[in-house]
Amino acid sequence: MQLAYLVLSLQGRTHWAALAASLLSTLASATFCVLSFLEHGRNVGPSTLLVCYLVSAILSDVTRVGLFVVARNLCHPAGLTSALFAAQLILLVLEGQPKRAILREPYDKLSPEETAGFFGVAFFWWVNSFLKKGYSKLLSLDDMPPLVQELNVMKIREAMQRRWDQRSQ
Repeated sequence: MQLAYLVLSLQGRTHWAALAASLLSTLASATFCVLSFLEHGRNVGPSTLLVCYLVSAILSDVTRVGLFVVARNLCHPAGLTSALFAAQLILLVLEGQPKRAILREPYDKLSPEETAGFFGVAFFWWVNSFLKKGYSKLLSLDDMPPLVQELNVMKIREAMQRRWDQRSQ
């Protein structure tokens, strides 16, 4: 869609700044595709960088569509801009989904907080499954999700013991 938008911008009489913005947007979208592919295989949670890019692109497109509506510019492909906005919104929702279902050993034992994305951590959405389970039945120790690796008591104890030994020497 970005490429179609760029081609339509090239065909019409557009200002050089609008053409440059369309070209940069197309390059950013191509970079987004490559980065999304690379990050998906290397990260256990959704990418914060990609979510930030999508949020900024959506805000930019909302502004652009709003300006087209206010100016009632019928010569410009406002429908394509709206379609780009919708596609980026769908990508944002998909990028925000946790990847717990597709994780393999040893990453499938990670805590929900570690595998949650930017919005999941920011709004504590990773807690919802635990709360839903607690609402439907009486919780036991087996129902508790694993802790974040940094909060593992044994690791903290070992680090504290090493510091204590260093200090006593």
